[in-house]
Amino acid sequence: MLELSRHALHADRIINLPKFKTHSQMYLTAGVKNTFGCVVGTRKAQWHFKAGTDRIFFARMLVEVYHAVDPDLTILDSIVAMEGDGPGTGGTPRPIGLLAAATDAVALDRTMLDIAGGDPDSFFTLRAAADVGVGETDPARIRVLGDGAEQFRQRNFNFPKTGKIAVGPKALQRFIVNHLTARPVEDRSKCTLCNKCIEICPTEIISAKDGRLAFNYDKCIRCFCCVEVCPEGAMKPVTPLLLKIVS
Repeated sequence: MLELSRHALHADRIINLPKFKTHSQMYLTAGVKNTFGCVVGTRKAQWHFKAGTDRIFFARMLVEVYHAVDPDLTILDSIVAMEGDGPGTGGTPRPIGLLAAATDAVALDRTMLDIAGGDPDSFFTLRAAADVGVGETDPARIRVLGDGAEQFRQRNFNFPKTGKIAVGPKALQRFIVNHLTARPVEDRSKCTLCNKCIEICPTEIISAKDGRLAFNYDKCIRCFCCVEVCPEGAMKPVTPLLLKIVS
């Protein structure tokens, strides 16, 4: 059962305030994914675990959360966005100079994807929204008011490299996970062993041994929660050599 905040479900009005940034697991995080914050406390980590490496499953869950919360207004901050291996310190600030708002966060996410020059097939929450019929995903049916989107269009926006993981038998899935997807790695010069990454990891694949972190990548679901919570910026998504070659 997906448990959502009682305050969010019973509020008279919901204003959704996301930041536009890349996400190494989900390609981008914007209006729809921001409502994941309404999932109750530690349940977030549990849902990361249940989603495992199936990004489409996780994206559909995010769309269901958005649909249940149903924000009245989404105001997306892309005055300074993030590109690269976000959402943590592995990403790079990207000035866009745009503050955008909509009553339909799906339409807003779709418009921002076009502005950044992204691939709709790689934006998992957008695909999931189209599959279940939540929000507007057709640019031809989205009316943009105010300053034209064209003046904010980005060139060479750096998106994270994502790939489909849950395919074929388990042995093949393990190979793909380990060799064709980014994985979290610590920068030993910055890591203070504060254990925040260990505490938040939904699959408990991180431990501290001999004064450094150890990872069980065979069980890592690539949620990058560890990257988001690291206060020192020591955790970063690292792209395997094989993925670089294939890309």
